[in-house]
Amino acid sequence: MTSPEAAWQNQYQHPTPWSLALEPMTLPQMFQASVVRMGEAPCLDFMGRRYSYQEVGDMARRFAAGLGRLGIKPGDRLGLFLPNVPHYVAAYYGGLMAGVVIVNYSPLYTVDELAAQVADSGTTALVTLSAVALLPTALKVMERGGINRMIVGSIAEALPAAKSILYRL
Repeated sequence: MTSPEAAWQNQYQHPTPWSLALEPMTLPQMFQASVVRMGEAPCLDFMGRRYSYQEVGDMARRFAAGLGRLGIKPGDRLGLFLPNVPHYVAAYYGGLMAGVVIVNYSPLYTVDELAAQVADSGTTALVTLSAVALLPTALKVMERGGINRMIVGSIAEALPAAKSILYRL
């Protein structure tokens, strides 16, 4: 009789062998390995601006260092109140590099929804954007207490030059 595991392995149809030995790595280590391996290859494309793996890796390392300078320590809860923007990738991997616990928040949350999630998770620092759809909500939640630090990014700085000028107008 074939064991359930052996039966599964017999059905596994993937170009990577089932028995491939993988080195145990943390997610930040996996990301860094990709940065080293991929270098200048495109990692992100945001509204026409391309970011290489090296650029994203540098952004994440700078973000991690900045958390330390702000007094945000390993184990602290860092909330990401962001849509799908380059800031998210830098904050996510930078936070992991710094040893913080990442807490994701939907950018569609209302003030009450975000405040409840922040309180429940113990988030003490929040990353968001200066966008009208996000910053007022984040500031109102900060006024209610709990969040000690807010890191605010700019969409305009993430865009290609021409789109950045138009966005600012």
